[in-house]
Amino acid sequence: MGIIMAMKTPFTIAHLSDLHLSPAFYPERSMRFRSILSFCVEREVDHIIITGDITNQAKEEEFRHFREILIEHSLLDSSKVSVITGNHDIFGGPHFAEDVLNFPSLCRSTDYRQKLELFYHYTKETFSTAEFFSTNSLFPYLKVIGGIAVVGLNSVAEWHVLKNPIGSNGRISSGQFDCLRTLLKSRILHKKKILIAIHHHFSISELHSEATSLERVWQAIESTTLKLRKKKRLLRLFSKENVTKVLHGHVHTHGTYTKNGIEFINAGATMIPAKNSPQAFHMITVRDGNIETESVTIPSETKSRRKNIITEGHVHITGFHGILPVYPRRTHSLGRKY
Repeated sequence: MGIIMAMKTPFTIAHLSDLHLSPAFYPERSMRFRSILSFCVEREVDHIIITGDITNQAKEEEFRHFREILIEHSLLDSSKVSVITGNHDIFGGPHFAEDVLNFPSLCRSTDYRQKLELFYHYTKETFSTAEFFSTNSLFPYLKVIGGIAVVGLNSVAEWHVLKNPIGSNGRISSGQFDCLRTLLKSRILHKKKILIAIHHHFSISELHSEATSLERVWQAIESTTLKLRKKKRLLRLFSKENVTKVLHGHVHTHGTYTKNGIEFINAGATMIPAKNSPQAFHMITVRDGNIETESVTIPSETKSRRKNIITEGHVHITGFHGILPVYPRRTHSLGRKY
């Protein structure tokens, strides 16, 4: 079994999502991301979970850029960061008006497996302490950090002319679901708090207020296909196996909600918040067996540059300063060697 990080009280986890990093087109997002990481390092946050859409177009230079930023902050480390894929990390998204009409054909021509390998190539150090339960995939994976079991899933569905024409729909494959069910039933997770990290949401989407006009047009199109297929069977499994919380993104809103007695935490507004949603991420604190969640809001760059301000029950960050293609060959004994 992989490395189990010792229990520390309190243990803090920052939950980010939907960074949509694109240094060529949106360098301001990189500045915000650097500021968030600096904040986490200064606060001595124990772990960071990023629930997909790390890149905007799934380009190699975007993955490389993400990797470089983690290295800048000494965070390219499995004990410090956990990542999963989002649909933009596989299929990308349009940058120009003409891309909108061509995008379904671009999705169709995407080599799904190759994109997953590219994702792993630039993030592989963040998987070094993980356990794997599939013969041919990173997902699901398990990390035990601070006494918490983090289970990472890949909810990006493969392209289908009817079921996933623009790559934004989600689905947990049958093979991944079977591995997940075996994992959740195993004694490894006995008496542990279980956090599921998944990209796709279990709630309604909204349009993004800080997006460009082209992005808003695309979001209107995309919103008609933002679905997680067969989510009811996932909910039943999560409820049956006492999953504690589900962390996700995909929908660019910020908040929490409850389904089947499970709390869902959405950090989709980390970078591009929806209308009427704050730009924020979540800080999760594990203390004496309890899990608490607080919001960390991110002001726009137009606000004055001041020191970090912490207010009761809510954290505000101010003063933004500008801020490899082979899967690991270790699985848990529950799984199969590959």
